[in-house]
Amino acid sequence: MPVTPKRTALTPPELAAQWGVKAESIIAKIRAGQLRAFDVSLQPGVGRPRYRISLDAIVEYEKRFTGAVVKTTRAQRKTPDDLIEYFK
Repeated sequence: MPVTPKRTALTPPELAAQWGVKAESIIAKIRAGQLRAFDVSLQPGVGRPRYRISLDAIVEYEKRFTGAVVKTTRAQRKTPDDLIEYFK
């Protein structure tokens, strides 16, 4: 039985499928410096990069940027006392 190597890094499309976003969103996070990745292309810096994101970088990103979303509510306007409502 052949031994399958354990994955240590994901491509942007693989991570995007896991997170339910587009691959372009992952690449934008890499370019913005929010998500660490390394380029495995033959000539880094020339042509299109081939990014790989390590599992450690994914865990680090999730710890830093994942949290409870705070829902804010807008204050309702006070209805003037002399308001006449024609329609309800």
